[in-house]
Amino acid sequence: MPVLTVASVQRYRAQSSRFEVSDTRAPGLRLIIQPSGAKSWAMRFRRPGGRTAKLTLGPVDFSDKEASDEPVLGGPLTLRQARQLAAKIDRERARGIDVVEETKATKLRKRAEVKERAENTFGVAVREFFADHKTKWHTRPRRWRGEAAMLGLRWPRDADPAASAPQVIKGGLADIWGDKPLASLDGHDIHSVVDEARKLGIPGLGKRNNGVSEPRGRKIHAALNIFLRWAVRQRRVTANPCSGVWHPGAPPARDRVLSDPEIRAFWLATDEVGQPFAPALKLLLLSGCRLGEVAGMRRDWPLMAFGRFPVRAPRTTDSTSSRCRRWRKRSSPTRPGSRAVTCSRPPAPARSAAGANASASSTSKWARAYRPGACTTCDEHAPAACSGSACAPR
Repeated sequence: MPVLTVASVQRYRAQSSRFEVSDTRAPGLRLIIQPSGAKSWAMRFRRPGGRTAKLTLGPVDFSDKEASDEPVLGGPLTLRQARQLAAKIDRERARGIDVVEETKATKLRKRAEVKERAENTFGVAVREFFADHKTKWHTRPRRWRGEAAMLGLRWPRDADPAASAPQVIKGGLADIWGDKPLASLDGHDIHSVVDEARKLGIPGLGKRNNGVSEPRGRKIHAALNIFLRWAVRQRRVTANPCSGVWHPGAPPARDRVLSDPEIRAFWLATDEVGQPFAPALKLLLLSGCRLGEVAGMRRDWPLMAFGRFPVRAPRTTDSTSSRCRRWRKRSSPTRPGSRAVTCSRPPAPARSAAGANASASSTSKWARAYRPGACTTCDEHAPAACSGSACAPR
């Protein structure tokens, strides 16, 4: 049998059919010459079960330049590298390892890793986040559409993110980072986005005011932080890159109160809004309660006869356990004139005391208070075009 040399490897020419040349210095090593002239290295041996097998090592490297790293299966190989790799495989066979099975398993793992990297991009993960993310009450966060826009996605109105595809905002994060592997995000990426949002506006959304805006930076950091915390829980990333990244802090608490002229102007303006919102707006001013608490008032509540009505207190730490937070019920005293305001509107069946259309379950209808002349019942057209007997302009 001939001993392969660099010159002989280059000298072999293609024939009408594929043929192999053995190398006596490396047991099982073969030089494969295809009819097209392509040359490659392969090994022939027997597997542990006795069956014959062929393992392709890689194409022939004619540069004759030895690399500094170890030869790898599938890469271009010089004669010396092919012999080195063949000797390594021969040692593994001597230890009882099924080299063919190990090679197939390695290929499958690499394919799975490539697929996982393709599915673990920012664009794919952020869609799954909004389809999956819910609060501890198993409902969508109230401002999830705004957070989605900050991350570069926009869903149609009343669309379910788990059942519909979003629109990718041009220039948004889902557009810029769409193919970026989630694991490659680091603190520098987060800081650059927060700084850009402060100075130039949120990517894809621009800015509405001139100059630096701290709230923009704070909001984009909060949206990214919530998303990446979810990614950590889902084992998409090992650590949250938002941790330790500077972001604008919370603004100082506001202590401004309405002045007497402002209170008088507000009180008179409620009369222009009209029913059913005027009594509720006046009661909000007198009681200092939340909108949903006033909108959900009912005349059949027992405390109403004593000048008090029940509301839900803010979240406070339970005195017996600091691990849980509970809603505590409390009652709010009505100030002088509150009962008169509450009773200033005729009662409506199965609705709140403040207004028939101002129930706690339909707080969105309060938007009608900002549309002078809108129909108070259907809100679909101007009052003059409404044919319903129950519709009336404010």
